[in-house]
Amino acid sequence: MFHFKQLKQHQSGFSIIEIIIILLILSIGFLTMLQFYRLAISQNTKQQNEDQAIYLASAGLEAVRQIRDRDWNILTGLANNTSYQLRQIRQTDAPIIWQLVPGNETIGQFQRQITLGAVNRDSNANIITSGGTFDDETRQINTTIIWQEANQTRQINLSTYLTAWTKY
Repeated sequence: MFHFKQLKQHQSGFSIIEIIIILLILSIGFLTMLQFYRLAISQNTKQQNEDQAIYLASAGLEAVRQIRDRDWNILTGLANNTSYQLRQIRQTDAPIIWQLVPGNETIGQFQRQITLGAVNRDSNANIITSGGTFDDETRQINTTIIWQEANQTRQINLSTYLTAWTKY
């Protein structure tokens, strides 16, 4: 029986130091999980902004394609290396018609710039960046989307070449 009493005296439960250590470990674990959660939310927002910017840039290129399909001369009449924005011409019971007007377009937190560039070709009809012969039936179309994110300026650029394909 003496032995039983001695064991009972040593089983006094958790001490205050043990409780503090457990709470410290749990707090560190919780704070670590909270940081991972904040990082995941930040990355998700960053990816959503990038996806939206790519969509806006792609939509800009598609609108310029529609302008080209309607009338190639509209594109040849616009100045190269000038920033343009898209405007809709709405007609009753007709599809949307796009036009390019000078300036930058603001869509929510994004700014879209569309520029046209001249295209030169070498003697083998390859597109080149300098020299060669000016190709009046091809234009380079650049769409740039700019936005602010986490105190930084972010940017997406998409580019394509359009030709006067209806002439052929």
